[in-house]
Amino acid sequence: MMQKQLESLGVDEAISDDLTRKETELQRDVTAAAHKRLNDIKLLHNTKQAALAAAEHNLCALQKDPSLAPTSSRQRSDEMDSTIVDLKDQMRRAHAYVRGLQHMSERSKMDGHEHLVHATELHRRQTTLAREWRALEARQHALSNLVATRERNADQLRQEQALAATRSAQTLSELRNKLEQSAVLERRRVEADKKRANLVRTFQSPLLNDTGTGHLTRTNTKMLLFREAILSTSEEQYDMLVTEAGEPDVIQLIERYVAFHSDYKALIQMDGESAAAVADLELRLARLEGELRDLQASGVEQAVETQRRAKARLEEELWEARVCEEKVDSTHTSLKQTLSVLRQGFVAITELVQCLDDGPVPAKQKHDDTLLELASKCADLVQRHLSHQQVLPTTTLQEFMEQFPPQPPRLPLDVEETSGDDETLPIPSKDRQQLAHAGIR
Repeated sequence: MMQKQLESLGVDEAISDDLTRKETELQRDVTAAAHKRLNDIKLLHNTKQAALAAAEHNLCALQKDPSLAPTSSRQRSDEMDSTIVDLKDQMRRAHAYVRGLQHMSERSKMDGHEHLVHATELHRRQTTLAREWRALEARQHALSNLVATRERNADQLRQEQALAATRSAQTLSELRNKLEQSAVLERRRVEADKKRANLVRTFQSPLLNDTGTGHLTRTNTKMLLFREAILSTSEEQYDMLVTEAGEPDVIQLIERYVAFHSDYKALIQMDGESAAAVADLELRLARLEGELRDLQASGVEQAVETQRRAKARLEEELWEARVCEEKVDSTHTSLKQTLSVLRQGFVAITELVQCLDDGPVPAKQKHDDTLLELASKCADLVQRHLSHQQVLPTTTLQEFMEQFPPQPPRLPLDVEETSGDDETLPIPSKDRQQLAHAGIR
């Protein structure tokens, strides 16, 4: 199952990499198209500025030499006003299109960042699963080693029990043989004693049936010879037993055999008790092994569950912290970009108003002022420019406002937009409070 999860994670990672690559290519294409469009707009703007400069130059020449002026000054003024209105309209449209392209670029960057975060999260999950898989393999290896050790100990215990049983059986067999031999010797000794006593009584009793004959009969002679042979055989066996036992005293020899018999019975009893004790120990060992397995299983399950919950909680907290940090970074970046766009807008408005003012076209100058100073300067230039312009009627303003798009593009991350007749760039709330003190609304 873990392998299937790892394979699915590999497929997800491949899909994520493919999506990230496609998104990057799309962003590159969009950025290239936006830069191309921006360059075209800049070229058109420069062309219009050159045309406006030429018109202003001609206007200045006509003002200096009235003889070159056309017969109708009213017609010339109307043409200049219409040209200025058209140029303003085109510039506003160009600025709106540039803002739309910038908004599209920001959205593409945000989407790419989200894809990157998703890919990072997938990589982190893959690393976590690989680490858990290694931990499970280590746990399985440890359990396998424990099982092998238990089996090896059990085999060794069985071998020791079998060896002890074999030795006990050999000892019992030897003791039985010795007991049988001692019983046979004891029986033969008793028979020899009886025969010896009978032989003595025979020699002491009269053997003659007929007192007058004075000689033994053939039957009595055979009986005596047979008894004498048995007695000699018994004596030889007794001598051999005494020689092998090393005990000349008959009483001591009997006591030794009696003690041996009692020891043999004691050994048999001890063997039975040992077998019963071994059986009890085997039962106890089996019970303890079962309890140990139950304890190990219960402890491992609880530990694994607790570890899993703690790990999930810590991973969730880490993910929330990362998301919060990324939001703060993106907010800071968007605010910096907004301030930069606002500064560029003020600079563009200042240059545009300076171009529209009567007089020579100012050269490109470097603006090192702060945002507040630049806004104040822009407001002064706009107010000064509006003071010299004629007030248009309401119908003309209404027709002029209908040419704008219904909804301007919005910039993300808590950026407020100003509403009014003129197209203005979004200004953050903090900068708006600072600009309010300078007279800009």
